[in-house]
Amino acid sequence: MSGSVTIVVEGNRVDAAAAEFDLEGGIATFTGSPIIDMKDGDRQIKLAASIILLNLDTGDFEVRDGQRVHDETD
Repeated sequence: MSGSVTIVVEGNRVDAAAAEFDLEGGIATFTGSPIIDMKDGDRQIKLAASIILLNLDTGDFEVRDGQRVHDETD
């Protein structure tokens, strides 16, 4: 998929320019300045990354080269 890609898994949202789904391997790879907005306890944390991997079987994310994106409220 390319263009503006958004996926929400268990309350976590990933926005990216592109996503590639390996259904056989069970991995989705998000590229093109992906950003994940995820829950950490009671807080929402937003991370920008070079690549975000999503395990399609477990819903777990792996964030590579992640840096926190601060909102005006942080």
